[in-house]
Amino acid sequence: MPRRAWTPHEAALQLGVPYETVLRLIHKETLHAVTAGRYYLIPDSALESFLNPSARK
Repeated sequence: MPRRAWTPHEAALQLGVPYETVLRLIHKETLHAVTAGRYYLIPDSALESFLNPSARK
């Protein structure tokens, strides 16, 4: 079964950016994330949308 959500650490590794950058993108609402308790989860679709800006709507 494919992954549906990623932690900020995992997303940072996939994007090739520091963890702090992912958190900054989440706080600026540039990268969509949901909260699970006090933790962020980034849906796979949010990563795809972030990496393909022409598909954003």
